Amino acid sequence: MPAPFHALRDSAIAAVDAVMAEDVRLLFLNAQGRADTSRVAATVKGVLRVGAADVRTPTNGKAWDARIAAGEAALYLSRVAYGTAPALRKGDKVKALERAGEPLFEVMRIDDRRHDRIVAHLGEA
Repeated sequence: MPAPFHALRDSAIAAVDAVMAEDVRLLFLNAQGRADTSRVAATVKGVLRVGAADVRTPTNGKAWDARIAAGEAALYLSRVAYGTAPALRKGDKVKALERAGEPLFEVMRIDDRRHDRIVAHLGEA
């Protein structure tokens, strides 16, 4: 049974995605780096943030600031919008279809334990 806040959460995510989300192509690869025929490539909407901020706090001895990590990115996928697309895995590729040159990223790791979004941490492909 869904928690009472799920409908509100889903509405908030949909509102953010209506403004910030863009089309990305998920390219699923096998362990040899070739197309995984058991997982068909999919185009989905997601919030792609390139140069993800690494926030530091005084608790780790650093000043309050944000550092932009070159070559790093994160793709935030709504669980509702992602639907039944195959699960992303480390080594898969993400192509930013709405950006100049359609840059390609590699999935470095997946955070799929959040209740609101699936987060793919990306690096340069």
